[in-house]
Amino acid sequence: MPRRALAALVALLALAAAAPAGAAPATLTPREIVVAVGAEKGFMLLANARTGHRWRWITRPDARIARPLPVQQIPMNDIVNGPAGRMTVYVVGVAPGKARGSVGYFAPGASTPTKRIAVTITVTAGG
Repeated sequence: MPRRALAALVALLALAAAAPAGAAPATLTPREIVVAVGAEKGFMLLANARTGHRWRWITRPDARIARPLPVQQIPMNDIVNGPAGRMTVYVVGVAPGKARGSVGYFAPGASTPTKRIAVTITVTAGG
């Protein structure tokens, strides 16, 4: 991945993973991130794989991540109420293994999640 694209990705992920208003934003690096993009609606799932496995959804249909890697597929309608579909999970610099977290779905403009569930994603190939 070119340096500019990597820097833009890190900046986007750090912004998207920021804590609720009033708290300092988290700083993420490529080796701490598991990213998933929902093909139908442009959802992006973020996780800090080292510190707490906090996952959250953002609606950024313009986000593009290179090099899809084979991982367990999760039905999108198991996570948010909406059209049935599957999301492809992309991994950036994460070794094979499992990442667990609480997925929070954020409706457009919402500052708190409208739905939250626990999930486990199994990474079968590292980046």
